Amino acid sequence: MHSHSHEPHPSGEVQIREKGLRVTAQRLSIYTVLAQTSGPLSAEEIGENAHDALDLATVYRTLESFVEVGIARSVRLGSRSEKFELADCHHHHLICRSCDRTETVHACLTPATLKAVAAEQPDFASIDDHALELYGTCRTCATKPSCA
Repeated sequence: MHSHSHEPHPSGEVQIREKGLRVTAQRLSIYTVLAQTSGPLSAEEIGENAHDALDLATVYRTLESFVEVGIARSVRLGSRSEKFELADCHHHHLICRSCDRTETVHACLTPATLKAVAAEQPDFASIDDHALELYGTCRTCATKPSCA
């Protein structure tokens, strides 16, 4: 798990309560894991990193309720399996082609770029959102000897 160096997240207890869910130890534990990572995680990874021992069914149920109320979002990067992250700010993802390591990228397209793209698309009146997936090789994989 990678530490998240961006702005601090609102308290999990506050977020959960504000979204109309009951605050439980399991929900707080899962929220904390999501808040302390720098990229989306699978349900299995969230369960493994939770402070309490949580069964996978509980993790999935909690994530489903978090997605329903807007605390978290589900992302599928490329053809990869479903992962989850807090739905707290707009960002993109950088994915290692070798090991699937995923990092959050806060750099974004400029309004001028979005306007230029929209201008090139005669069948679209406007662009109101976007998501970018950037692919490459992480430093760990780049230093591994080739298996050729």
